[in-house]
Amino acid sequence: MVGTTEAASEFDEMVSGTKRKYYMLGGKGGVGKTSCAASLAVKFANNGHPTLVVSTDPAHSLSDSFAQVYYICNLIVLMILTS
Repeated sequence: MVGTTEAASEFDEMVSGTKRKYYMLGGKGGVGKTSCAASLAVKFANNGHPTLVVSTDPAHSLSDSFAQVYYICNLIVLMILTS
């Protein structure tokens, strides 16, 4: 388990520097990929980082994660739906 100070330090490391960064979350079904992606996107955007979160999951769960978020500056949520 990560303490609050350690978690803040790790986030600071993730956003350090000026180069564009990409974070991809993967794993088997039901491990919390979408929840983690949504949480990270909100954290980055709320800390002033332009953020794009993309989902190709046809289950629409990313849009469900943001259903109650009315406006977050610096955040774009993109759903790529395929049939």
